[in-house]
Amino acid sequence: MNKIKMFSLLLALLFAIPVCAQTDSQKEEMLKRRAKEKVGQFCDYVSFIASKKKSLKTRYYYVDKAKNLFLNRGKALFDDDGSMVRDSVIMQVTSLKTKKPRNVYLNKYLPNLANLKYPQVEVTSTDVAEMKVSNLQKIGDGLYTCTVYFYQYFIGKSGDNNVIYKDKTNKRVQCYIIEEETEDGYEYIVLLGDIFADTTESF
Repeated sequence: MNKIKMFSLLLALLFAIPVCAQTDSQKEEMLKRRAKEKVGQFCDYVSFIASKKKSLKTRYYYVDKAKNLFLNRGKALFDDDGSMVRDSVIMQVTSLKTKKPRNVYLNKYLPNLANLKYPQVEVTSTDVAEMKVSNLQKIGDGLYTCTVYFYQYFIGKSGDNNVIYKDKTNKRVQCYIIEEETEDGYEYIVLLGDIFADTTESF
């Protein structure tokens, strides 16, 4: 898949972040922090989407909000010649029973999360400050990527608040950062890509 070519379709998706002149190390730390914050925002939305304490309408509101954080708003990805690359970004899922990761497209993963059969669901994740992030890699003109690592904790409960199932999954998110030069300096757009599940265990 040619990741670089499709970014011309994505520049208007999210708020740009204005940045003044900085050293390379300051710039990298700022962009890594922004990537972690974007992942943290997604984790918050996942918690809202899964919670049965919220109405189904509210859960679907956050489904739409979460899609906006991703490449092409979670819709199909196309190359610059108009050919569809795939239906959307990938969300890998695992469980204690089936530990081998299974690929699910984001546009199916989020509605499925909103409609889990457990009477009560709690999903929490690593605090943003505790997330790990790789060094930035430049993959094109004004285009960077990094990987953010975090834990996601899932608990499914019965109606009387007894735990039916729980697991802890080590996840990593491919993040893309687009740099644009403006009259006031540089602006940066952070978009989320595929999310991978590496290990799942009980806790």
